[in-house]
Amino acid sequence: MGELAHLRPPIAPLVGREGLEARLAALTGLLLRAEPLWQGRPFEVLPLPWEADHRALSAWLRALPRARIEALHADPAGLRDAPEPLPRLLAEVARLSVLGPLPAADLTELPDPVDRVTGRKRAQVQSLAAVAAAALPEGTELLVDWCCGKGHLGRTISAASGLVTLGLERNPELCHTGRDLAASTDARCAFLPIDVLDATRWPAIPPLRTGVVALHACGALTDAATTFALEGHARAVLLAPCCFHAVPLPFAPRSTPGRAAGLVWDAAALRLPTLEEVVAPPAVRLRRRQERAWRLGLDLLLRESTGADRYTPLPPAPRGWHLGGFRAFVEGMAAAHALTLPPRWDPTRAEAAGHAREHLVAALGLVRGQLRRPFELWLVIDRALRLAEAGWEVRVGTFCARSATPRNLAIAAVHPAAVPR
Repeated sequence: MGELAHLRPPIAPLVGREGLEARLAALTGLLLRAEPLWQGRPFEVLPLPWEADHRALSAWLRALPRARIEALHADPAGLRDAPEPLPRLLAEVARLSVLGPLPAADLTELPDPVDRVTGRKRAQVQSLAAVAAAALPEGTELLVDWCCGKGHLGRTISAASGLVTLGLERNPELCHTGRDLAASTDARCAFLPIDVLDATRWPAIPPLRTGVVALHACGALTDAATTFALEGHARAVLLAPCCFHAVPLPFAPRSTPGRAAGLVWDAAALRLPTLEEVVAPPAVRLRRRQERAWRLGLDLLLRESTGADRYTPLPPAPRGWHLGGFRAFVEGMAAAHALTLPPRWDPTRAEAAGHAREHLVAALGLVRGQLRRPFELWLVIDRALRLAEAGWEVRVGTFCARSATPRNLAIAAVHPAAVPR
């Protein structure tokens, strides 16, 4: 990969075990101090536990008009005008969330093997491929594209470097499509239809001559790729984690300092990093807002019917259930899940109550939302430290702009035997 190494110098990725442990410790302190502000989901509980201790902040948020709430979710800079402790929290979050890009090669002069991929997906693939071109050590002979889908990432790296790429993907149809796409380019790609979470199916490949890449390796997929490398199947990894909640519960941190941190990782905390819509189109955000309002309207009816002021968890409504209006949605959910509605209820009033509740949820959720990046960074660093503790040379940084995806953190690690001395 050396001929591609026209590198952009990194601003400030985290490098090495010591730096990773120091940032994890600082993030742990922040999350423990802020625990009263993120414990309790406004979708389930109102008022929130912290509101009694921070009445001025509660009143300020509850008085925000809808347009202002939307603007603050998109750009929280205006929250500096809020009452304490929110401005102080924002300052600490900003300080501990600073992270520069991983080094990347310049691939702009090379043929484009993802010309059928557009928009944000294209930007993500091209950006991670450029980081891979800089991160994979000399002598790498094979690249494994972990849970590859149609193989866009592996195809791009192969076309840029000449590396043979092996795409691992459990969906045979995606493997077939990936082969067709690779055949129309100069990429050298093969595909193997296996579930990478089943370690008994992992391919036998030469140790210490392989690199592993994964774009948005959801939940346990990142852990499996790390195990694959640590067991001697690879000498370099480049992983962009995502969907941290997609792991078996109870969750245990992966690193020694992570396990000693004392944070309680329930499903709500693990899901928090992915609960944002900075790249969703306005129409999608509007539809999701209506879905939340209807779900909250139904929940208020259930609280009235049961006499118990507690949230009733339900699975998402099937696609298309929202087309028939609020009453049809409520009655459909009640029938599907054996729910007891009040004997008499006014659909117009119940829907309005749901929208009012959703307004408060969005306003009060601004506080908890400011901790998404610290949570995400903590979880990524914890996974990176698993490699660092095994002696690997590790970096954590961004691989693309936030406008391409909010999940733009990546772990780049190299086996000690592959590091030039």
